[in-house]
Amino acid sequence: MTKHQETSTPAEFERFLAQNVKPGRFILSGNSDYLKDEFLHTLTLKLLNPELKPFNYDEFDGDELDDVERLIFATLMLPNFSEFRLVVLRNPEKMRGSDIVKLARIKVPTTTIFVIITMEKNEKLKEFGEFLEQFDIIRLDNPSESVLPAWIEYFFSRGGKKVSKEALKFLSSSLPCELYTVKNEIEKIVLYLGHKEICELDDAEKVFASGRERTIYQYLRALRAKNENELSTYSYELQMLNEGGVKFLYVVANELIKLLFTKLSESSRTSHDELAKTIGVSNEVLYYLAKDAKNFTLNELRELIDHLYSLELSFKRGELKDELIPAIFTAKVLCG
Repeated sequence: MTKHQETSTPAEFERFLAQNVKPGRFILSGNSDYLKDEFLHTLTLKLLNPELKPFNYDEFDGDELDDVERLIFATLMLPNFSEFRLVVLRNPEKMRGSDIVKLARIKVPTTTIFVIITMEKNEKLKEFGEFLEQFDIIRLDNPSESVLPAWIEYFFSRGGKKVSKEALKFLSSSLPCELYTVKNEIEKIVLYLGHKEICELDDAEKVFASGRERTIYQYLRALRAKNENELSTYSYELQMLNEGGVKFLYVVANELIKLLFTKLSESSRTSHDELAKTIGVSNEVLYYLAKDAKNFTLNELRELIDHLYSLELSFKRGELKDELIPAIFTAKVLCG
């Protein structure tokens, strides 16, 4: 059965969670990482004791799955001192065909909550055959422009703030319909507001300049993915916007430091919860940081952070124009 939740308001999505978050097997598809992560987070909180989660929660990525037997074993394993265990499989469409065949032969026990998370459309999963008959298919897409204002108000309310009609109109026309982006930008404004209870238009404009903020966000995503074409494009846009000064340096450095901490954790015994707390992100965001960190070596990350520090010194000494910083840093990323 396929359930669509494409343009819901926050209230409608919460009702959807209340009706659908229960023991079962789910395929979460669609283009909203935020809604899929919220569904998984709610499912975990509701059905797993937090103290027992380390013994009853396993997550796999089809793009990195070297041994499908580990996934099969985790799926068939009985819960440890719990009613349920939870197994998550991301990017199943990237699994090897032989591994799909092996997985498709098993029947998921009723004690295992199995969640498949994919960006692909449902028809991309046909190779799994009858295996998918055990699953409810839930498509979670980002909201339409008409529903975006409700989400903006929702994220302000989560921060204990309100937003004026003028500021809401400005933000609705400036922000993309991508909920993680909306959430991150509203959190920045909430921090800026301090003890002030209502975000006015002036506050929103000071913190969020449409072209600048969106382009920096796109630049960071391109940087983490090491996408050469997009890095060059957004670097040029930032230069044209004259947005390459201290803000650019600090925002990029903060992102690289998160990647560095994540990379270092690969060889340590730091738990995901501890690492997420250390670098100030959620476990869901940490998952994507861990994937992106694989695009860099430790030396590359250290060299890029050192390079940013050198650019900052040159800029503060007046030896470097701020609009040139994105291009110079990007050249370092691309050419080493």
